[in-house]
Amino acid sequence: MKKSLALLLSLLLICVTVPMVAAEGMTVTLTSTKSVLTAGETATVTLTLSDAVKARKASVQFYPDSDLELVSGEWLMQGSIMSVFKAEDSNAIITFSSDTDFNGAVLQFVVRAKENITDNSTPCVTAAVELRDATKVIDSAYGSTAFLLTTSPIIPNPDPDPEPEPAGPFTLTMTPSAGTVPADGTVDLTLALSGAESAKSAGVAIAIDGRLEVASYQYLQTGAMLASFDTATNQGVITFASAKVLDGDLIRFTLRGIVGTESTATVTASVVLKEGNTVLASDDDTTTF
Repeated sequence: MKKSLALLLSLLLICVTVPMVAAEGMTVTLTSTKSVLTAGETATVTLTLSDAVKARKASVQFYPDSDLELVSGEWLMQGSIMSVFKAEDSNAIITFSSDTDFNGAVLQFVVRAKENITDNSTPCVTAAVELRDATKVIDSAYGSTAFLLTTSPIIPNPDPDPEPEPAGPFTLTMTPSAGTVPADGTVDLTLALSGAESAKSAGVAIAIDGRLEVASYQYLQTGAMLASFDTATNQGVITFASAKVLDGDLIRFTLRGIVGTESTATVTASVVLKEGNTVLASDDDTTTF
């Protein structure tokens, strides 16, 4: 494959990870499955063409730097009358019987970091592409992609948003300050958790069957960025910036008796511990006045 002096000098002097565009306008892009390699590790690279003219034949010459070697490859295009990939010669050729659209992903190849690599070096592999009609070159361009080579094992970054660990079961207990509530009088009712683990939020709801209503409330956990309770729906939530162990007293309600005939009242409370939209654990409890 003949190359102009300018193209050969470019291949020797520069290695970049952006696509290269020839004067004719064709763009060659190399996209690798990995950007960091250890000794002996491989990466698969896809060669994509854009703004390419129709042609009958394409040839690719590969130029891996000294710390890299070409292992194998294959054409991704169908319907050819001949397709060859020679890793030992660092080239590939494909031929069609008529003019063919070469735009898109046309070829994949595998490169490997050699065993005796230079630590923290950044070698690249370059692919020079020529498109031909029946007799001559009608378009050409090249593209490169670079790798970071390291002799140290690659340690994955921690998951930036790991799945929350299950909070485990806990027990909700309601403790009233008195067993009876006079009409228009009040009683305090404290909700406490035992065995609870960490969570970012807790949802609280109570259901009252009888002549009682919520007069006021007070969350007993400190450091919340949001703590609310709607006395119209008897539902609330407390939220923290980071997960917190919510063991102990959670919220205290002041319940007021409604004037009317003497009767019993049943209060059922439930608490749900959550991490975002994920429910970690829940429990409920019932008491009667």
